[in-house]
Amino acid sequence: TTLVAGFFRPDGATIVNIGDSRAYRISREGVFQISKDHSVVQAMVDRGELTPAQARRHPRRNLITRAVGTDAFVDCDIFEVSVKQGDYFLLCSDGLTNTVDDAELHRLILAAEDAGSACRALIEAALKNDARDNVTAVVIGPYEGGAERG
Repeated sequence: TTLVAGFFRPDGATIVNIGDSRAYRISREGVFQISKDHSVVQAMVDRGELTPAQARRHPRRNLITRAVGTDAFVDCDIFEVSVKQGDYFLLCSDGLTNTVDDAELHRLILAAEDAGSACRALIEAALKNDARDNVTAVVIGPYEGGAERG
């Protein structure tokens, strides 16, 4: 399985990921992917063999190179992120990101009345777009000196 997790503090956040579950920071300015997929296709993007747009549709996009449960110890990536007033954070599975693009993530999260309704809207959009994988979403925010969780 894959993992994405976050520890949120008043001055920032620590994000951890293994596999292709992702973390994003969403603000009025846009959607910013924090984590980096551990996948065959991401390695192809890193080597310049594919563009990010090509990677979204590549038939091998779900082949991961790191996963929880494959070995006794698995390397994870750790990201330290600053937190600004009005920021949202999205922790999600690839069932969401394979079916809902960044523009729609941005629109749905900023339009939601709270973090819980943002999660419901994201999951509904993924299912409406014929998600073929687990769809998981956790929205944290908006940050106002403390984090609201939904």
